[in-house]
Amino acid sequence: MRRGTEPVMRVVVEGQAGDVRNVLKNEVFFTDTPPQDATTVGYDELTARPLAWELTTTGGGRVIVLGLAWDYRKHEQVRALLALLERLDLKQAVISSNPNIWTSLRFDGDHAVLFLANLFTSPMSTNITYRTAYGGLVDLGLSRVPAMTVEAVDVTC
Repeated sequence: MRRGTEPVMRVVVEGQAGDVRNVLKNEVFFTDTPPQDATTVGYDELTARPLAWELTTTGGGRVIVLGLAWDYRKHEQVRALLALLERLDLKQAVISSNPNIWTSLRFDGDHAVLFLANLFTSPMSTNITYRTAYGGLVDLGLSRVPAMTVEAVDVTC
């Protein structure tokens, strides 16, 4: 991988449900020569140079390499990451309508806790759906999280 020195990159990530475009990033890492059996799944829109690729391993696993430094304040990067995870058939454990509310779902076997974090200085709300340990979806409805607060919600496994 080689670090890009160009001032602005316009990244495109190919997802199963459609491409995610205009993922703006000033620092990317290009793979000028991806592995022989790799499929390019992300590239710079202006130069067509690859910066993400997917490879099926000899054991049947799959891996995606993305040459993009994470910058949370850009929601298009969240969409790009979700698109790549979907390519790997990973199911999102928590679906939140508000990307500014961070979530973490923790299981310990028989008990589960969903953490909702609002790191901003104003209260926020979000609609939450989570996936149980058995794959079912549970709609929690609207959750309100006060400013600069982490709330713990007991949920069913």
